[in-house]
Amino acid sequence: MKNYLSGKHINSNKLILCDFICHGVASPGVWKKYVNFLCKKYKNEMITYIFRGKEYGWHNPSPQIIVGNQDVSWEYKGKRSFLKMYVTCYITRNCCYNCKWTSYSRVSDITLGDFWNIGSIAPEMDDNKGCSSMIINTKKGEAIFRECELALKLIECGKEDVWQPHLEYANEIPKKRDSFWADFANKDFEEVLDIYGKGSLMGNCKKLLTPVIKKLGIYVWAGKLYKRFFVK
Repeated sequence: MKNYLSGKHINSNKLILCDFICHGVASPGVWKKYVNFLCKKYKNEMITYIFRGKEYGWHNPSPQIIVGNQDVSWEYKGKRSFLKMYVTCYITRNCCYNCKWTSYSRVSDITLGDFWNIGSIAPEMDDNKGCSSMIINTKKGEAIFRECELALKLIECGKEDVWQPHLEYANEIPKKRDSFWADFANKDFEEVLDIYGKGSLMGNCKKLLTPVIKKLGIYVWAGKLYKRFFVK
């Protein structure tokens, strides 16, 4: 956008650019199939789908799904879960495995993300409702931040404090990704959900170990160690 506006000689002084620390973008085709599956199964329209609902707190997010007037959330928490399938990275779009923006070098004014390590950095702010990290990248971003800082509950951190994997490296292509797409193309979607909707062994292990790693205060160290041995 910045290059386009500059090329068109358009004044962008009033333009505020914000980006997000991103795990990857899921295939819209898989999402559409998932919605159609739920609507067909319950013979009604999907009213609500919250991917990381906070009914059980931010540390244990679970989907909140309402189809028609029926809450079916519990049935899709541990199995046939879109969130678990997403975390496997099988359904991540191809470009995300080679993302150029998984770094601290951002062209936006402000970068926002989940503050995964807040419990170690500032336990008093870990209310289990979620805390955001805000990285100021430009003078314009800093000016905007100063205008609203009095309305926010803030602590100042270093970049290592807000570290998370996708500030340093993109996702690896999972070994079973080709198998997923072959099954997606050739099998009934309900069968695909039964196979992949429980997540992957690696993803489920990460989910179990991450809270322990955070409590031990070694979240950043563990993430960098993972990069060394598992990320090419």
